[in-house]
Amino acid sequence: MLVKSLISIVFILTFGTVYPINLIASGIPPKKQNEKQVQVRQIIFHGNEHIPAREIKAEMHTKEKGWNIFKKAPYSEMILEEDLKTIEKFYKSRGFYHAKIENARVRKRDDEVVIEIWIKEGPPTIVKEIDWNIKNHFPEKLKQKLRESIPLKEGDTFSTEGYKNTKRALIAFLLEHGYPKSEVNTKALLNKKTNEARIIIDIRSGPLCYIGDIKAIGNKNISTKCILDEIVIRKGDIYQESKIRESQRRLFNSQLFREVKITVEGLDSDSKYLPIKVMVKEGKKQTIKVGVGYGTEEDFRGQIRWTHKNFLGGARRLSLTARGSSLERKVEANFKQPHFLEPNTNFTIKSGYAYEDHEGFENEKYYDYFRLNKALTSWLRGHIGYNFEVNDVVNIDISKIDEFRNDKENQNYYISSLESGLNFIKLDGLTDPQKGARFIGFIEYCSKLFGSDIDYIKVDVEGRFYYPIIPKHLVLATRLRWGNLDSFESSKEIPIFKRFFSGGSYSVRGYPYERLGPLDENGEPIGGNSLIEGSVELRFPIFDSLKAVGFSDFGNVYKDSFSIDFSKVRYTIGSGLRYMTPIGPIRVDIGYQLNPPDNFPYSRYRVHASIGHAF
Repeated sequence: MLVKSLISIVFILTFGTVYPINLIASGIPPKKQNEKQVQVRQIIFHGNEHIPAREIKAEMHTKEKGWNIFKKAPYSEMILEEDLKTIEKFYKSRGFYHAKIENARVRKRDDEVVIEIWIKEGPPTIVKEIDWNIKNHFPEKLKQKLRESIPLKEGDTFSTEGYKNTKRALIAFLLEHGYPKSEVNTKALLNKKTNEARIIIDIRSGPLCYIGDIKAIGNKNISTKCILDEIVIRKGDIYQESKIRESQRRLFNSQLFREVKITVEGLDSDSKYLPIKVMVKEGKKQTIKVGVGYGTEEDFRGQIRWTHKNFLGGARRLSLTARGSSLERKVEANFKQPHFLEPNTNFTIKSGYAYEDHEGFENEKYYDYFRLNKALTSWLRGHIGYNFEVNDVVNIDISKIDEFRNDKENQNYYISSLESGLNFIKLDGLTDPQKGARFIGFIEYCSKLFGSDIDYIKVDVEGRFYYPIIPKHLVLATRLRWGNLDSFESSKEIPIFKRFFSGGSYSVRGYPYERLGPLDENGEPIGGNSLIEGSVELRFPIFDSLKAVGFSDFGNVYKDSFSIDFSKVRYTIGSGLRYMTPIGPIRVDIGYQLNPPDNFPYSRYRVHASIGHAF
């Protein structure tokens, strides 16, 4: 007895008090008034070989603080006991019908506990056989695709969710291939002795259906033709559910309507042609939006925009915008002609004046941009266009005039160029993406053949990728950008206002704005013809709307074209905070230069504040 008592004392002193869950309140006395709430530091599972711990924790009401010192995770024995029953039910829903909780205990130290749970999973139930019974004249060429569309296959572990998704997948396949009148019935026969499952699928396919008459209801100022041009379904098309949803999305995104609803009629009739009813409620024709913000580089910034969403009818759009900050003052008119030549193409004209205040120079610009934009897919858009600019470089240092003769003060530069670009965007959110990718790229060809004062080809491409390492808890965001300018024909140097610059809150965050790359003798940037930039960022929540990031940026600007030297790439590391708001995160970043250039005249630390993610 004495030996056992000594062992118990040593164990308690070393690991804290250990209580089986079925003992008196796990050994934790009731919380007294003003006493600090006991928190769950960690939940540990043993024996969960087939199902990851994070999936089990997601089913529990008991949460853990883990590494998050700000998170509240109160302990309750009553809730934990319910969670143990929930875990067993969860395992059964995943096909482990013999799973049970063998033991659970709580270790207490001060005002925190560690919960350990031992699980005996048992053998999983395997899908042994899938019996198909497809009635009516369903095309043979679609039968194999139909079989491949279901998530559960023979040999897979049976799960309740997988079984439900099987029926959903069958219905979705039939709706997408023109069979909206089909009947789908599924049955699962489970043998808990042999741990096998047999799934029976009965399908009555119904007739192949087509889009019938399309009617628009509720439109007063927007013509029916504009609505029909915006949607992607046409009379006589084979019925596809995805096109119905895409049509509704397009109408809503046009910002012409505050409500959009598309209904399919005739599903109970014998007709193969299904009438479509498009019901809309128009929004305001004219709007005014005002926005203000702040950033360490721009200081205070403001913008006001007036928009007419049905200018001269035909869903044409005209907007007038004025914006200002310490870096830029701009006035711009933007006209958009939708459904130009075909429904998926629009034509835009931008015309305006901009005053740009860069670190080493200032530039006044008058411009007219003409764009033909086409939606190639739901995620990919392309454009071709013509640019005309009149640029006047002012307040440029005399040292830069000596080095770059094209950058003469008070001399107008006429830019006439052709441009083409692609924009791919497939994200789960625009203000705070957790998953997806975005690609932006364009090429500009400027030549004296078009009346330009200079000749060059400019290429700028950037890719951004977002991957949820732990969904809703840890996101990996990456960015890579490459740019190149190349002069040709009679142009020897490219003017400073067309060159690449790097550094700042949206670039390599350890460096001041535009000061990464070639500098003059006074430490002022002069830009370059080649650019490389990249970022890796880990984003994770702290509590509620507050998130933290750790990042590493790299990049540089090089004077000559195609002259990227990876041995001279500059690296920075840093961290930051993000406070999430409906318009985007308010962020603060601190960057540190790991390998600055020799005799770099600026601090190795840089603090940036702004609204919106860096990328």
